[in-house]
Amino acid sequence: GLPRVADLFEARKPKEPAILAEITGTISFGKETKGKKRLVITPDEGEHYEEMIPKWRQLNVFEGESVSKGEVIADGPESPHD
Repeated sequence: GLPRVADLFEARKPKEPAILAEITGTISFGKETKGKKRLVITPDEGEHYEEMIPKWRQLNVFEGESVSKGEVIADGPESPHD
């Protein structure tokens, strides 16, 4: 509706934007802490990437799955800033 059109024109950041993979690699999960899941992306070469994601977020990835940079990890509206 109209509020969504306003969000797009004003390039507002959504409250809970989609979470995108920062690097290409393999998904694994670390220890959960303070209501958050530890998501780890390990590339074939180089440093791994780690992010804490709230437990209530619906993830689109599984342990051992390969992801590409920019792929959606958790659903949500896309941020015009990404």
